[in-house]
Amino acid sequence: MEGHGSGRLHHVRDASDILKLEGVLNLITLSAVMVLFFIILLGVVNTLRMTIRERTREIGTIRAIGMQKIDVRNTFILETFFLTLFASIAGTILAFAAMWLLSSITFTMSDNPMGMLLVNSRLYFLPTFAGVAGNVLLILSIAVATAYFPARRAANLSPAKALGHFE
Repeated sequence: MEGHGSGRLHHVRDASDILKLEGVLNLITLSAVMVLFFIILLGVVNTLRMTIRERTREIGTIRAIGMQKIDVRNTFILETFFLTLFASIAGTILAFAAMWLLSSITFTMSDNPMGMLLVNSRLYFLPTFAGVAGNVLLILSIAVATAYFPARRAANLSPAKALGHFE
């Protein structure tokens, strides 16, 4: 009777260790995702600043022929939205290809604790539609929110100054 109870305690301890490992892996994943989102934010801001700088005369021309500030701002925001959308779709396709490739590799992990992450000696990915769509929407919203300020700055350029701008 005593041996049976201690075996159950051993399984509870193993389950607790697995849950701790899952928590640590989730924390590492969250940290990596936040770093990636910060990189996305910097990339969007830098790209937009350079685009606006390169297109200053174009902005001056379209403003001089009557385009409103709000239309200039919305043009840059929509451009950012569509570039981000297409990049996210391409990234999602590449991610699914990488998951398929990695899940086709067989690992031999005898007596290795990392073997508990494998299913039938392979990595197992379980992406959900809500998770993928949520990440794409989050990336889109970060990019559009980040694009707002440079786009507003571009819209506020006076046509005369923008037309007189030389690189």
